[in-house]
Amino acid sequence: MRNEELKEMFLSMLGRLNAPRAITNNSEGMKKEAEFLCNAIIKLAPSRGYKEWFDDFELEVFNNLETRTWPTMKEIKKAAKRSEEHTSELQSPMYLVCRLLLEK
Repeated sequence: MRNEELKEMFLSMLGRLNAPRAITNNSEGMKKEAEFLCNAIIKLAPSRGYKEWFDDFELEVFNNLETRTWPTMKEIKKAAKRSEEHTSELQSPMYLVCRLLLEK
C-alpha cells in the first residue's frame, strides 16, 4: 500500500512537470525514467509518516528545481534529505511541547 501510494503521489507530481528533452518523444524512455525515479522515492521515503514526508519532499523539489523538467536524482536526494530533516524537527520533543501549548 505504501509503495503504491508513493508511486501515485510521485507520478502526479511528475505530471505537473515537463519530461526531459532527451525522452520527450520516447514513451518507453519516459516510462523507464519515471519507474527509476519512483523506485528511488520508495527507497528514500520513511516507513511511517511517508505522506507528510512526501508533502515536504514535494515542496522542497518545487522550491529548488532549476527548470520545469522532472527532477534529477541529485535534486531528489537533496529534497529527500531536507524533508527528512524537517520531519525529524517536527517530531522533536521541543516542537511537540510547543504544539501542545498552542493547542490549549
